[in-house]
Amino acid sequence: MNIIFKEYSRVVWQKKWFFLLALFALASAMTLDLSAPIYYKNIANGLAAPYSDATLALMLDNLKQVAIIYAGIWLSWRLLEMLLFHSMAAALICWKSAVSRYLKNKNTFFSKTVFPAA
Repeated sequence: MNIIFKEYSRVVWQKKWFFLLALFALASAMTLDLSAPIYYKNIANGLAAPYSDATLALMLDNLKQVAIIYAGIWLSWRLLEMLLFHSMAAALICWKSAVSRYLKNKNTFFSKTVFPAA
């Protein structure tokens, strides 16, 4: 397990900007998703208030903010999907490297459990 962790750490270090961008996309999607209910509350308060032009302007502004939030969430998830697709190729290379390093070591655990003697 330590060999696999070292190989993944090496790949993450090589692709550190993709990794940091993926963390940023995930954090921004979560932050925006958690901030949307605040604007829903403001819209509900505007619906409960008596009608006026100021209330209408406030509700339309909150609706615009909700639309911007959901557009930001959508963009964050699309960015995350693109980064994960790119990192899957790196993970496949990492896995092949880890397996080849593991097979070079003389380890009796896998030879006895996976390929038992007949």
